[in-house]
Amino acid sequence: GVDYPWCASFVSFCLLQAGVHNQKSVSDWCRKHEGDAAYIYREVSCNKWATQLRSCGYFKNSIQFGGDYIPLPGDLIFFTENGIRESHIGIVLYSDGKRVYTIEGNTNQASGMESNGDGVYVKDYTLQSSYIRGYGVLPYATNNSVCPIDYSGERATAGTYISTVAKYVYP
Repeated sequence: GVDYPWCASFVSFCLLQAGVHNQKSVSDWCRKHEGDAAYIYREVSCNKWATQLRSCGYFKNSIQFGGDYIPLPGDLIFFTENGIRESHIGIVLYSDGKRVYTIEGNTNQASGMESNGDGVYVKDYTLQSSYIRGYGVLPYATNNSVCPIDYSGERATAGTYISTVAKYVYP
């Protein structure tokens, strides 16, 4: 079989399913869009996606790489194995100011980064992790009438959830 690292395709698919701006069809996002600033919401290569976001001003360096940005829900998170090139991507679920909680495709349940795994997993990392290269901060259209989300699980927030053994809930 073909060894296809599908983490970026997973993130693109999630954004498509969420109805994020400029997602037209599966055939449209299943190709590379290098050099086209209109295509910051999908890519099949995490390294090219990060390059695209940098060129458009939507990339924030992690603490390990000189930044001070604290990621927000919906941000893209880019990982590196060598400190230079992005080799894995996920979606930020939230950060508590010390750790960042993610959902990633093509990874595994082990701690640390795995850029060629066996499924989709919820994971977490310290914000200072040397694996985190930076964040894609997409210009989502927002609706300020949405209720604040209770990530502690103490006060129910309307929506669909997944949960972890740590009782965190994600819409």
